[in-house]
Amino acid sequence: EVYWYDDRAGGNCRVPASWRVLYRAAGEWKPVKGPSDYGVERDRFNRVTFEPVETDGLRLEVQLQEKYAAGGLEWRVIAAEGGED
Repeated sequence: EVYWYDDRAGGNCRVPASWRVLYRAAGEWKPVKGPSDYGVERDRFNRVTFEPVETDGLRLEVQLQEKYAAGGLEWRVIAAEGGED
């Protein structure tokens, strides 16, 4: 889940145009498999679910809107049922 920062009331930061989650496997970054919709809604967490992965790292890849910055206020990773946080 990602809560995107957006200050359109007078600033130059907007939700991103798009984003995706990558995981590290054997030293390479790969997109997660079977992702749900990658939301870019304001004022709420945008949750994506995907097939379980075993990894030692996760990364967000973000495409900015043209002429704007983007920022995440909070990023939460929730382990699958039966997994560990």
